[in-house]
Amino acid sequence: MVTAHRRESYGAGLENVFKALSAFAWKYQDEVGFIHPVHPNPAVKEALSRTDFHSRKNVFSCDPVSYLNMVHILLHIDYIATDSGGLQEEGSALGKRVICLRDITERHEGVWDGLEVLTGTDPKKIIEACEAVMQKSSHIPSYVYGDGNACMRIINILETEYPHFLLDKKSWIDSASSDCKEKNI
Repeated sequence: MVTAHRRESYGAGLENVFKALSAFAWKYQDEVGFIHPVHPNPAVKEALSRTDFHSRKNVFSCDPVSYLNMVHILLHIDYIATDSGGLQEEGSALGKRVICLRDITERHEGVWDGLEVLTGTDPKKIIEACEAVMQKSSHIPSYVYGDGNACMRIINILETEYPHFLLDKKSWIDSASSDCKEKNI
């Protein structure tokens, strides 16, 4: 899967990304396929128009997909090339190798965990990263961003350690409902 849309990469950066991915797609056309939900921003479409990425036989481009469809796609692919922080997290949680098409990321955990590699928009680094992840896909979920059970752990601690602070559900719903009515929400 490929997604690229960050404002910091507009112009030559995005063009470099798509040129590198096009070269990789051509070199491995019988081994690798790409799904590219194209971001609607005109800057992305302009960068794409200056490359032949979408003309490759192993590249499937489509309109942006819903979150549920994105997760379905992620479950059936081996790796992701993206500049999206959300996809970095989803990919790691699903055990997918992630090529982060940025020079820096706010989500360092995936890099530290070894499932992600930062390439920026440098074509050589992108191609090298694609070749590396192609050789060693993971599929072992990484919980560097959490295991999805934080809410239940918090509730358990509150119930155990601070039971007098918790209201029963009905009281909370009634209270919230009353607040909303007062504020015309």
